[in-house]
Amino acid sequence: MKIQIINWNEYVPRKDLKSLSWFRVDCDIMFSPKFHKTDPKIGWFFICLLGFCGKKAIDTVDLPEDYLRDVTGCDPNKCLKVLEENGLVRICTDSYGSVTNNTNITNNTNNTNITNNTRSKESFELDNEQIEIVYKSYPKKSGDRRKAFQRIKKNIKSEKQWEEFKQAQENYINQNKNENRETKYYKNYEVFCNDFWKNYINPEKDINLTNNKNEKFWEEFINQED
Repeated sequence: MKIQIINWNEYVPRKDLKSLSWFRVDCDIMFSPKFHKTDPKIGWFFICLLGFCGKKAIDTVDLPEDYLRDVTGCDPNKCLKVLEENGLVRICTDSYGSVTNNTNITNNTNNTNITNNTRSKESFELDNEQIEIVYKSYPKKSGDRRKAFQRIKKNIKSEKQWEEFKQAQENYINQNKNENRETKYYKNYEVFCNDFWKNYINPEKDINLTNNKNEKFWEEFINQED
């Protein structure tokens, strides 16, 4: 079973090591929409995948399904299905390979026209001028601008998503201003342009550390006596 971690560099920024003893995970992971209200085993399974990849400092591992089940104590197929739907991993082979192959066969038969028509309707492409206008309103200009633009073009596939992205950026900026956060503590733009922006499409509904209830919870949690 070949599994690829999407956006691997976010978890391991160092590229000079051949084997890792650590990886980086956002402290807000427990409030991420990608994990909230899912089976806790799915989060644990993902952490294990990061560990497997980290051992070889690569974004892809090829492990038997039975081995994954024994080591993690989880159902690999169930966990991978959710992780793939949430954009955290990409399944390259094995049980998911047959699904991919069936899809390809379908596209080459009677459903080819339907698939192509759907793709044409969903065709959406941003140019640098459109992105530049939005980029100019982002307070923090340090980081990799070119990579940020590439990620926007790769991830934004419809007018609806583009509008959501712009709203999310505005929400994120306003939140930081309300919290009097210095610009240097903003996310670099290429990081914001990955999946991070999705947390701010509707921040009032998303569960995150900026929520007043969660702030109170963490304040009590940190200050509680043993």
